[in-house]
Amino acid sequence: MFCSFGIKSVSVDDIARSAGISKRTLYENYSSKDVLLEAVLEREHELALLAHKKVAENVEYNPLETLLAHLFVIAERTHKVNPVFFFDLERCKCNILEKARAAEKEQQKLYMETLLKKGQEEGLIQNYVNIKLINEIFANLKDLVKKNQSIGEYNFTEIFATTFIFYVRGIATKKGIDCIDKEIDKRKFEVFRSTL
Repeated sequence: MFCSFGIKSVSVDDIARSAGISKRTLYENYSSKDVLLEAVLEREHELALLAHKKVAENVEYNPLETLLAHLFVIAERTHKVNPVFFFDLERCKCNILEKARAAEKEQQKLYMETLLKKGQEEGLIQNYVNIKLINEIFANLKDLVKKNQSIGEYNFTEIFATTFIFYVRGIATKKGIDCIDKEIDKRKFEVFRSTL
């Protein structure tokens, strides 16, 4: 419900009614709406980590296919989220969210740096690309997009996907661009096709 309607507009009564339980039963399990929100965010975070872990463990992907697969995970998890949810979330002081962001940002940067270097070794990414700088830009891209949530009629997923595709295509070799186009075509993902 939070993702569909935003955090502020969903009441405890709405949640209890949707779950088919009494408000009292809900409060027996969660002492407040904030505690429930943190539990929901923690669960969603765990599901996202599992999805990304599955991508990272796929040895059949080359580095660019891996980057795109991670993007597809993000896009699939966010394309139906109401922008109001991101707006409310930025204003929410949820400890679980801050802990998750801080703990993973450095891990993600190391992982991305490894992928990008491997992409260079395999001739998929230009050799002149400053991997550390590109990695720093990417590490902050999602946060920058989330803060703006939308631009006109375009939502977070469309903005992030478009920016990401141009980012990856910009550092790719001809061989890498062919790989990117093949992956996007294979997945038949509209957001990406509209960016090419």
